[in-house]
Amino acid sequence: MTENNDYRQLLDEKFNNIDKILELHHNETHQQLKTILIQTTKTNGRCSKLEDDVVVLKLKYASHGVDCPQKDRIKDIEKGLDKYKEAQNDINFMAKHPKFALFIIVCAVIGTLFSWGLITENKDTKDYKAIELQLDEQAETNTKLKKQLKSIEEILSEMQNKTI
Repeated sequence: MTENNDYRQLLDEKFNNIDKILELHHNETHQQLKTILIQTTKTNGRCSKLEDDVVVLKLKYASHGVDCPQKDRIKDIEKGLDKYKEAQNDINFMAKHPKFALFIIVCAVIGTLFSWGLITENKDTKDYKAIELQLDEQAETNTKLKKQLKSIEEILSEMQNKTI
């Protein structure tokens, strides 16, 4: 069968075509690899530039506390926030220990009544309206302080958002 000339010619044609097909496939693969190399080079260049930008931003962020024109204002707000947190801790303590808190409140009320003279014999000499006015003024002052605290918290959150 291998001696047949037709069969031999058929095999030669097929093998000659395989060489051409392989060469075409190799050229196409080589062209695609060149394209991939070009795109990878461009992407690496962009990544390098972005990494440089990140380094610059990190340096700016690190030096922001030193160069910030609002540095003193931020420190004042942080101090106010620390005072607020201390007051909040006191309130939390009272919430965790209600019997102790009730004892302190009762002692404070009794002490206040003694100091105003309401429990002693001189209770007729006190001006109750003046006491009511003082309590109202204290309530107004308390409300103003709460508003100021809220505005400080808003300013602090805005400044934190700007730094991020």
